Amino acid sequence: MNAASRLKHVVIVGGGFAGLACARKLASSDDVHVTLLDKNNFHQFQPLLYQVATAQLGSNDIATSLRKSLRGHANVDVKMEEVIAANPKQVEQYRAGKKTIAGFFVGQVMKASKGQANPALLNELVARKLDS
Repeated sequence: MNAASRLKHVVIVGGGFAGLACARKLASSDDVHVTLLDKNNFHQFQPLLYQVATAQLGSNDIATSLRKSLRGHANVDVKMEEVIAANPKQVEQYRAGKKTIAGFFVGQVMKASKGQANPALLNELVARKLDS
């Protein structure tokens, strides 16, 4: 059994304030491998968007690359949440009332995390993401 197989694998869905804080906290642990899934490759501080719109701040002042935020931690992977973006027809079906399609997204995220995620938790997180 190698060292990588003894690591617990934590999948975090969403690179907002809570997701990024959780990933940073877990990144300091040597016995955890973290995968961060987000539809964007950046974390942005939305309360300052109006200052970007009025040219008081540049976009780099309110947005940070997730990969850059977590660099230096070999136990963290940042993956784009391409599953939802790549399947707009299924998102439309879900939002039209076909809630069972969430299972498709859970399966795709499980595939992206190489089966290491908790499917029950993913069910809840994917549904929350699709409902937003």
